[in-house]
Amino acid sequence: MEQVAIVGLGLMGGSLGLAVKAALPKVEVIGVARRDATAHLAIEMGAADRAGVDSELVAGADLVVLACPLRATADVLAAVVPHLKKGARVTDVGSVKAWVVRRADKALDPERNRFVGGHPMAGKEVTGIENADPELFRGRPWVFTPRGPWSEREKKGFGDVIDIIRAIGAQPVFMSPEKHDRYVALVSHLPFLLSAAFLEAAAESKDWNAASALASSGFRDISRLGAGDPEMYAAILEANRDEVLGTYAGMHKALDEFEAAIARGDRELLLSLLRSAQQTRRSWAKDNPDRA
Repeated sequence: MEQVAIVGLGLMGGSLGLAVKAALPKVEVIGVARRDATAHLAIEMGAADRAGVDSELVAGADLVVLACPLRATADVLAAVVPHLKKGARVTDVGSVKAWVVRRADKALDPERNRFVGGHPMAGKEVTGIENADPELFRGRPWVFTPRGPWSEREKKGFGDVIDIIRAIGAQPVFMSPEKHDRYVALVSHLPFLLSAAFLEAAAESKDWNAASALASSGFRDISRLGAGDPEMYAAILEANRDEVLGTYAGMHKALDEFEAAIARGDRELLLSLLRSAQQTRRSWAKDNPDRA
């Protein structure tokens, strides 16, 4: 792998550029941004060797990574496809995969330029290349979503891509686009919705102005996700609508159980629910100490 092009130089694209240059300095990183100022900043920060706003910059890349906003994926694909050299591979970092894979299937000739969906399970509640971090992906899963089983042909065709992901400290994981979307609806998209809903409920309370002065670590922890980029999350929730809605039944059931236990003064049921929640968190933390 001699040249990687990153289309989209925000938090994710900037962090990827910094990570690749830190781990593999001989790989040339080309950046494509929406604004000249962002492209210049990427070069100054060391997130790209060359950068600009023209899609033609991807012409020599062995790998093109789409790090653009989810809703822009189809337009970005249409812009870069005419400039892809034969054999160049394409991947992305979007939070929803089935939606992206369908658009890539329409845009790309798989005999000329192959695509595999990707999603690094990493991020921050802030955006922009100025917040980029070369350590953002270290120790985090990086999900790849081939259309079927990860065949020997695909392993060979994307082997050097997987090597780059490992070199920057991420952990490659493989699953179908549909399974990915179902899983992230539960562990990523639903938590954001709960955080946002809590903030909305708090703000609508007549006591919010006075109570907010008392808010501390508990409020900070539960509200962090709700501070995320509204445009980004709206696009995610729209693209993964069915899977997100599928998580609601379980959440409503759990909330109803807590409400019933409190309303009835059923201390044993309340303790049972709280202990079960505590054990789930402890088990996850034990199995994932680097992410707990």
